[in-house]
Amino acid sequence: MDENNPQFENSPPVSNQYEQYANQPAVDRQPQIQMPFLKSLARWASFRSVMDIISGVLTCFGVITAAIGVLQIIAGVKLMNASDDLKQHISTGDDFKISSSLQNMQKYFKFSGIATIIQLAFGLFIIILYGILIAIFINYWKDMMPEFMDQLKQYRY
Repeated sequence: MDENNPQFENSPPVSNQYEQYANQPAVDRQPQIQMPFLKSLARWASFRSVMDIISGVLTCFGVITAAIGVLQIIAGVKLMNASDDLKQHISTGDDFKISSSLQNMQKYFKFSGIATIIQLAFGLFIIILYGILIAIFINYWKDMMPEFMDQLKQYRY
């Protein structure tokens, strides 16, 4: 950019929301997390963890899908632990609980991600299997139902 260009003479200065911290040492610049945000996050994490555990238990009823269900249950427990750590931080102000909560959230996302990958692979496998079964059924349709095929011929144009 050319500072001598008249195009930029009347442009407003670029505002930076962190200008107030520019002259402070890095140690003093710690972001403040608002308590209503943490309370809301803890409540939603509790709700989501319960839903994941219930979903995991229901998924475990299937023999093939039990692996997905177990991962969902473990992920739900990790998220519940993260929520509990957040609630303890809110009530006691213990900053180490934030670190513990983030570690549990990381584990939640790992287990949840692995379960999602397995679900996608399983879904793709089922789609391919159905495609093969439909192709086999169409191929052998004439041999399976000759009477029906003869009746169907009279309706052709």
